[in-house]
Amino acid sequence: MALLGAAAPGAPAKEVSAEKWVRSVCTALGKWEDALAAARANQDPDATEPEDRKEAVVDYLDEVTDATSTLLADLKKAGTPDVDNGKAVAKAFRKGFGQARATFVDASDAAERLETDDPAQFDDDVADIVSAIETGAGEIGETFDEADSKYDVPELDQAFEAEPACAGG
Repeated sequence: MALLGAAAPGAPAKEVSAEKWVRSVCTALGKWEDALAAARANQDPDATEPEDRKEAVVDYLDEVTDATSTLLADLKKAGTPDVDNGKAVAKAFRKGFGQARATFVDASDAAERLETDDPAQFDDDVADIVSAIETGAGEIGETFDEADSKYDVPELDQAFEAEPACAGG
């Protein structure tokens, strides 16, 4: 994955073994998944009024955006796997999660604009935000599917299968 955290923009990517890269990626993904679960757990189940629900949606989306920004930084720090097409695979990971972050930012912006004076309209608008996130998730999935079909990297496949940090994800 690209640059070291302290490296200047445009600096060459740090190459690391497939195993080290996969360990870094899976560890970062695990932290991200934990952060998303924590954001869900932080939601107030008693928020029934549109104003309270709006605040909960905005807070949740801000938390997942921050978590995804951290994931992107961690992916960047992971370096580039020293395998054929390693740079392209690392770039595909960053692209996919960059798309995810952009989706969350757009959803958060939409949530900030939610009107709360008409509960039925509010529910419709929240459903539109959820739909936009689902559409974004589909596009992100396409990015990963495209990379998976384009780059056959047995060393990475083996490393993912062998890495304990990847289990249960």
